[in-house]
Amino acid sequence: MALDLVLISWNIGGARWLELADNHSGDSIYASREELKRELNVELNELIRKYNPDVVTLQEVVDYSFDGKQQNRDSLINAPPHYKYLSAMIVDSIQHPHLDKWRNVREKGRWPNAAAFCQGNAFLVREDLHVVPVTSLSRVGVTFKDWLEFFLPGADEKIYNQSLLSNVYLESGLYFGDRDTEPRSCSVLHLVLPNVIQSTSRIKRPLDVFVLNIHLTKLVAESLGPEESKRKAAKQGTLVRSKQFERILSDIVLRREKWQKDGFPVRGRVTVPNQFETCDRYAPLWIALGDFNFAPTSKEYKQITDKYFIDINPEENIPTKMSKIDSCFTEIVDYVFLRPSFQSGKDLGLGYRVAGQAFPCTNANMVSDHYPILARIKIEIKE
Repeated sequence: MALDLVLISWNIGGARWLELADNHSGDSIYASREELKRELNVELNELIRKYNPDVVTLQEVVDYSFDGKQQNRDSLINAPPHYKYLSAMIVDSIQHPHLDKWRNVREKGRWPNAAAFCQGNAFLVREDLHVVPVTSLSRVGVTFKDWLEFFLPGADEKIYNQSLLSNVYLESGLYFGDRDTEPRSCSVLHLVLPNVIQSTSRIKRPLDVFVLNIHLTKLVAESLGPEESKRKAAKQGTLVRSKQFERILSDIVLRREKWQKDGFPVRGRVTVPNQFETCDRYAPLWIALGDFNFAPTSKEYKQITDKYFIDINPEENIPTKMSKIDSCFTEIVDYVFLRPSFQSGKDLGLGYRVAGQAFPCTNANMVSDHYPILARIKIEIKE
């Protein structure tokens, strides 16, 4: 049986949107925040109309509230019809009240003093997909609503939608309001294939697909200052990103794989599946995509590909990010990687084959300093 997945990854640059005032200021080509928000959502909807993705991963998403109240919080992204919007905020002005950072945002964007902000990653997920919490052992054809009703009868599905994401912090320590100490995370979404629509097939064994939405650190000095300083900063940046990737590999990927190899024990006890669960599952498939902030020639790139993450972008000569120096697209920092679990990219006892292709959408309107990345993935499952 052949299953197709279409994904889009896009760093939308929401942090700069916060610094745009209601009328023209600074060097932005947009007259106001509302104009940029409108153009960004128009472009996002056009990408969705054109490619019909199953999942969209977004980096640098922002939410905001003019009066600081949680119930009045709004998002830069308007969820298109038939998609769930799931966010994983990492930095916010309440839990990370660094005065200089948020004062700068308020002054440039002319926000009221009471305004509150947060920034992080987000997913847009098609409503007909079978999405469950990361540790769920859901059978094929079991919806999240079924799962929730069994474990928490009467619970509001909209409230518990946020439990569909797991957000793993890649850094610890104090935040000083700058990019170098800004917390970073890997947001994890769990798809179970075949999905509900495909559950009439002969395949009853679930394939767990984990989508990793990633935005790694780039130090300020890697882009600014004399060349010698940038070279030294790049070495330090490599160490930071390597450490962040090791956290993803050891604390997310290998931990989940070991849990499956060990038979899915829970708190030291053997798992006894309920009517909606099964322990008879394919080895999981990992899809890691986002803004990695390293080049194809870097040590970090070699580090990730040495761990069986396969870069599926054949057009490695096409830049994905705009340079701050000349406003031209000169950098390659956005990727889509596949990792079939336990083995390399070939079918070595996995029970399925996977292949994919990704490329930047260079015809997208320039509402961000990154191109969106489109990925088409084909999975052949043995029936």
